[in-house]
This record gives sequence, C-alpha cells and structure tokens, in this order.
Amino acid sequence: MDLSRGVYPEFFISIASKDNVLRVSGQIDLLIVDENDVYIVDFKSNKEIAKTSFYNKATKSHTMMKFPLNNLQDSTWNHYQLQLSLYAYILQQLRPELNIKKLIIYHVDHDGVETIHQAEYLKNDVERMLKHFKKQIKIKSELDKVKPVQLC
Repeated sequence: MDLSRGVYPEFFISIASKDNVLRVSGQIDLLIVDENDVYIVDFKSNKEIAKTSFYNKATKSHTMMKFPLNNLQDSTWNHYQLQLSLYAYILQQLRPELNIKKLIIYHVDHDGVETIHQAEYLKNDVERMLKHFKKQIKIKSELDKVKPVQLC
C-alpha cells in the first residue's frame, strides 16, 4: 500500500507474532484505501449465506463455534465475518493508523442474485482466537521437547 488512495485486488497480507510463535496470512479479494480509511471487500459465490446456525429443538439452542469462539453461532455468516475481521486486524497490526471503515461481503448466489452485506469487525474475537492458537502452539512445542521415558 504505497499510495494514500488506491484499489488493491488480491492483496496478500502476513504477520508474525513478536516472538515468532504464530504466523498468520491471508489474501484480501479487494482492498480500497482512502487516506487512512480502509474498505475490505470479499466476494462469495455459494448458494446462500446462513446468518444463523442449526437450531436443535430438543435443547432449544443453536450450534455454536468451538472454544474460544463459542460465543458465536457456527454459521457461514460468522465464518465470513471472522475472515474479514482477521484481514482488518492484520492490516491494523501492520499499520496502526488505519481506520477500518467497512467490511463488505459481495455475494452472488447460484441464481445470479447479487447481495451486498456489511460485516461487523469482530476484533475482540480475532484477538481471543489468535491468543488461543498461540497458546496451543506453545503447549505443543513444550510437549514435543519432553522425551518419553524408557522402561527397562
């Protein structure tokens, strides 16, 4: 992003944690930059974008994502919101002065119907997810150092 205003298709982003334990990357379908304002657009062409997850009538509850995102319904909508939120988070880690204006999902269904959705920036959920994965990587690394005890 070398311009104060620009349109960047297929924009690749990548970061590593300060201790280099966790590395995350992604490819934004369309990044629009206007000074410090940023618009992230992702194109989807699946049959539908379900905003709610499966509802179990017996338990009277929706299926939720796994920990640490178990506060979110396990729906394609939330998966897409997390995807765009992760892109926004990475951009802000690289350039803290950036202001995330909109996260946009441009959806074309199987009948050719086009719908534009504005996603929510789930920054807290992304931070919690990355912290969890970093912790899991550290635990695995420590466990890999432990040598099995051989019994005679």
